[in-house]
Amino acid sequence: MEKPRLVLRAPAAAVVPADVVTPVPPVVTTAIARKLCLQATYNKTSIRIAPHVLYTRHDDPILDAVVLERDGAKPKLIKLGAFRLSGLTDLALTSFPFTRHPQFDADNPAYGENVILMATPN
Repeated sequence: MEKPRLVLRAPAAAVVPADVVTPVPPVVTTAIARKLCLQATYNKTSIRIAPHVLYTRHDDPILDAVVLERDGAKPKLIKLGAFRLSGLTDLALTSFPFTRHPQFDADNPAYGENVILMATPN
C-alpha cells in the first residue's frame, strides 16, 4: 500500500501596488502568510514582532504588528503597533508562530482599500 505523496505549497505572493515607494521585502509577506514572527531592528532596538497586516498609507507601506520582545525582554504592555516598513531593518523570519491578537480589528477603517496582505483568523 502506497502512502499519498506530500506536496508542499508556498503561500500566494502578495500583490504590491505599483505606486508603493518603499519596496516590500518577501520575508514580510511570507511572515504574514505563514503567521510566523519577524526579528528586526527598529529605532536601534532589537524587536521580535507578530505581523498582522501590511497596508499603505500615503503610498508608504505600514506594518501593524504586536511587539513580543524588545531587546530580549517582554514588553510591559502587549499591544498592536504601526511600523513604517522603511524603519524596520535587519528583517529575518523566525520559526516562532503567532496567533492573531484579540484586539486586532480586521475591519479597521484605517486599512480601507489599502491592504496588501492580512494574517488569516486563528
